[in-house]
Amino acid sequence: MFVKDKSLFSTNEETERVQRRWEGFLEFKLDLSRTKDLAAGAGEFVSSVDFSVGGQVWKINCYPPGSRREKYGDHLSIYLQLVSKPPKSVKVIFEVFVMRRDGKPCLSHFYSRRCMQVYPLPDGFKEWGWHRFTTGSDLKFFYMVDGVVTLVCGVIVVGGEYEPVSSVPHSDLASHLGGLLDCTAGSDVSFVVNGETFPAHRAVLAARSPVFKAQLLGSMADAKMPSITLHDMDPAAFKVLLRFMYTDSLPGDDELGFPPSALHCAEMYNCPELKRNCIAFVAKEENVKKTLLTDWFLLLVQKILSIIAELRKKLGV
Repeated sequence: MFVKDKSLFSTNEETERVQRRWEGFLEFKLDLSRTKDLAAGAGEFVSSVDFSVGGQVWKINCYPPGSRREKYGDHLSIYLQLVSKPPKSVKVIFEVFVMRRDGKPCLSHFYSRRCMQVYPLPDGFKEWGWHRFTTGSDLKFFYMVDGVVTLVCGVIVVGGEYEPVSSVPHSDLASHLGGLLDCTAGSDVSFVVNGETFPAHRAVLAARSPVFKAQLLGSMADAKMPSITLHDMDPAAFKVLLRFMYTDSLPGDDELGFPPSALHCAEMYNCPELKRNCIAFVAKEENVKKTLLTDWFLLLVQKILSIIAELRKKLGV
């Protein structure tokens, strides 16, 4: 019987746009101590898990100790089968080699084989490979470890009128967490900022910030409170902070209210680099008039008097 450890299958699939070549390998473990039971039935075989290479699905079929229908006796028969729809005009290389007891591949001609086939196969053929790959007695004597022999099977697909289907999709983690924040499902804590309430999730905030971790999961009193009131914080700025914690992204300048909200936070929390960037933003020719003449900037100046002096210095007036 075969011991098929699915976790051992690893795809080493590469797309070379010029050569159009894809590769995949499968580690196959054969329990030779039970091959007699399997061989009792004519044509009995064991298949590997399905695996994808070159946009197609394949599997390996083994007949230990040999295919009875071919009457190859003690010889191990091993074949490659295409499970999905046959591609148009591609070359497929099938290779198999035995792993030695020290964990290294055996590259001897008797225990390492390679052959090529062109698809689609002739009518009546579903699999191809070797009727007499090697003898079961040799495998038991030289390569068996605790009753098991390890075979490595490789499939190389060259050409074809298709693209591989196993490309990795873009991560949508940020959109999922952002949706969680929007719908407030499962929220277990809320923040009150200047009368506005923001539901959130302790686990997410604790994972993203050591400050929130200490506040929400540590020994502080806030860890047991369902609602936390924050002082000296602008609701719009806190909303942006929460969005960043969940999605690792910031809104555009028009949504952020940059630089007034950011400038206020930079002054309040002693962030000199952020403050310099905000002052530089306001001092740009295209931003001076539309920033200095707004009501919210006048209110900000009343809270932070030093802004006028720093702006004059930046503007050279």
